Amino acid sequence: MSIVSPTPLSSVPHSRAWLWQVTLLSVVLGVLLALSLQTQKGITSKGLPPRYSALAGRYFELESMNKDSEKEIKGLRENVTKLEAALKASARTDTGRPQVDALSRQLADLRLFAGLTPVEGAGVEVVLSDSPKGPELAKQLAEGKDQGPDYQSRLSDFLVHDQDIVGAVNELKNAGAEAIAVNGQRIVSTTSIRCAGNICLINRKPVGGAAPYTITAIGSPRDLEEGLKLTGGYLDSQQLFAYKMVTIRRRDKVYVPAYDGPTLFEFARPAGKSSRIVSAR
Repeated sequence: MSIVSPTPLSSVPHSRAWLWQVTLLSVVLGVLLALSLQTQKGITSKGLPPRYSALAGRYFELESMNKDSEKEIKGLRENVTKLEAALKASARTDTGRPQVDALSRQLADLRLFAGLTPVEGAGVEVVLSDSPKGPELAKQLAEGKDQGPDYQSRLSDFLVHDQDIVGAVNELKNAGAEAIAVNGQRIVSTTSIRCAGNICLINRKPVGGAAPYTITAIGSPRDLEEGLKLTGGYLDSQQLFAYKMVTIRRRDKVYVPAYDGPTLFEFARPAGKSSRIVSAR
């Protein structure tokens, strides 16, 4: 009769250690999965497409910074308004009232020219949209395929891009527009317009995802419309009219908001008579 030897006691702690390692690993993976799902839920609630999950944290951080900056800018401008009111009040008792009034008018004109004042007047409303013919035309160009890299590349040609917005804004400026806004963002001398993935950034602020984009411009409605439809102009040469990507409406009254971004210069300074170009080293 054979006798079976019992399992050595030395092997039991090793087995239990392996079990604890697997358990700990499972807990960590579970926590990571829960955090991932929570982040994804936050992205969806903000309207961001799933493929931007890697940029979600940075997006929310910039959004928070923009809100803080807007509050600070609003406070500074309120202080400027109070100072202007105090200046006008002092003019009533100051012997130099004509000079003060002239300075006040000049300041108002400069604020208007810089885009720091909301304005309204006759103009146009321009809507840039993705082509409704896009999927059909992209399929034809991709030899009948409605998916894959070739199809996606062809489809991109029928979508609104940042250069299309820039092109429309430039045509409006050339046609004499006195004030322009895109999706509620005032266009000024320092304005940048660019796309980061499916998000459009204007004045470094996210103003929307996919098209349509609405451009409002103040000026002669006829001149602005003719400038946009100019033969050989940007919209015409890029076939935006042919692909039904542009809608133009003349308006008796258009509202363009004030620029609400930073106005402080970090590097630029008033140039003196002895100023000359110096190469940066």
